[in-house]
Amino acid sequence: MQKLIRFDWAIKTVLRKKDNFDILEAFISDLTNIDVKIQEILESESNQQEAHDKFNRVDILVRDENNNRYIIEIQNNEEDYLESVLFSTSNKISLEEDYKNIKKVISINIDYSEFDEGEECIYHGKTEFVGMQTKTKLNENSQIMLATYEPYHEYDPKVFPEYYIIMPNRFTGETKDKFDEWLYLLKNSEISSTATSQVMNRVDEQLNILKMSKEERKTYERFVENQVIHDTQMETAEAKGREEGRKEGRKEGRKEGRKEGRKEGMQKGLEKGIAQTKLQLATALLDILDDETIALKTGLPVSEVASLRNQA
Repeated sequence: MQKLIRFDWAIKTVLRKKDNFDILEAFISDLTNIDVKIQEILESESNQQEAHDKFNRVDILVRDENNNRYIIEIQNNEEDYLESVLFSTSNKISLEEDYKNIKKVISINIDYSEFDEGEECIYHGKTEFVGMQTKTKLNENSQIMLATYEPYHEYDPKVFPEYYIIMPNRFTGETKDKFDEWLYLLKNSEISSTATSQVMNRVDEQLNILKMSKEERKTYERFVENQVIHDTQMETAEAKGREEGRKEGRKEGRKEGRKEGRKEGMQKGLEKGIAQTKLQLATALLDILDDETIALKTGLPVSEVASLRNQA
């Protein structure tokens, strides 16, 4: 199968076009089991589109079949994603007239980092108020609570944000239902050979790298390069943090010779890290550039790039 544009880039660009709303609608509906139609892409500071942007997020106003309105936020997360999830959804609460009838904010978070807890690919979270002593939910038996802006009203937990955390890297590859096909796409940037849903034909058509204009392709190349560099920097920072932690635990007063040895070891480690970064960048660019151009961008010999392509 041919490689497609990465989904985190697609939601910043091609999927924002009205002609491609059906792809985002299918993604949201297959995940939430709410049949939605997009009304508009909400323009806000969170909808960044530049190649160097750290966060990839889009805010969407949708309606369901019962004419309920939702704000759907889709974002791709790297480090500190739990904090950004809570902060961004809290910012969606608006007192303006246009947003008073919003039924719910739903935050969909695609996380490619290594999260230690849990084993599943998808987690769903929502807010519930439970009595400290009775352990009963506040809405049971139509209980009444004191609200913030109104004197009294019946508490409805459905107004509070819901969260979906998707971890594509945990996906094993076997597609059993419609959203598994999305997981395969998110992890591999290609359509599963066993995909049966109609929307995947549209995805294959609209996210095809070969159909990008020259300028679009250059911008996408910069985005991929920046993502690889950022990921490598994060890995390097984590490794450095672990090493510094080990150093703190060691005894003080080592001999000067040992210090020199460590310096030499650190230098070799740095050189190895730079070499690994070049290989990672070259691998990420295989689907969008030829061997000679990749060699120029990374400093690797053309023969080594060709070898990487044969191994891919």
